[in-house]
Amino acid sequence: MAELRLLVADDHPLMRDGVVHSLQVQPGWLVVAQADNCEQAVALARKTQPDVALIDLSMPGVGGIEVVRLITSEVPATRVVVLTASSDSDQLLAALKAGALAYVLKGVAALELRDVVRRVANGESYVPPALAGRLLGEFARVRHDQAATALTPREADVLGPCPRA
Repeated sequence: MAELRLLVADDHPLMRDGVVHSLQVQPGWLVVAQADNCEQAVALARKTQPDVALIDLSMPGVGGIEVVRLITSEVPATRVVVLTASSDSDQLLAALKAGALAYVLKGVAALELRDVVRRVANGESYVPPALAGRLLGEFARVRHDQAATALTPREADVLGPCPRA
């Protein structure tokens, strides 16, 4: 793999430093930018055009989900990995809808984080297995709810247009 250019955005310096160190031990990987708030993360993504951006969801500013949305729309070559402490299903869904390719919990080991970043750089996606089960359950629930309220074409034909009062 050619050089992999990374952006790391987290408002906690110790966490950010640890992530940067964990990534830069990988030969050919270079952290080209570090941010400690939302607006800085977006500005640095625009400026440095990293291959992968690791984004914390709970930074000061417009919010991590908005950062993901802005980076994926304004710097489309940059792939986004969300690195967060939140195991909330709504946050997970929002991050994926905003364009993140991976959702990683901060308790992850350095070796696993590097593996996820490598996979995302190659165009793959990642969700922790524990959260994937919840995600699939949510999709099944939504599909069931939609099926319960949708009419088949024949049902709509039989009912015809609604009469006006």
